[in-house]
Amino acid sequence: GIGGSHQEPKIQCYQVTRLDALLVRVLKSQLVGERVEPTPQEIIREVGSQERGVCIIEITTTTTTTTTTAASPVTETSTSTCAGSCGEGTTSGDGTSSED
Repeated sequence: GIGGSHQEPKIQCYQVTRLDALLVRVLKSQLVGERVEPTPQEIIREVGSQERGVCIIEITTTTTTTTTTAASPVTETSTSTCAGSCGEGTTSGDGTSSED
């Protein structure tokens, strides 16, 4: 229920605000036609990073490839930042991208 204990959300990015403040922001957003962000004083807890309501997450992928001529596996790691449309394409270690 509202105000009781809760499980930790299983998403990478979120903000916790009071329900009454959220309802005021939703109504203001409808009147002005754009998203109204919570003020820092309204945010009770924040996990992850977001910009204008879009979660900014860092994606790290690791690929292990073994060839018959190599004595040990080759590991390749690439890191990219994703804003909103994660999963629409992938980036390989050489910087090229491909669609899923």
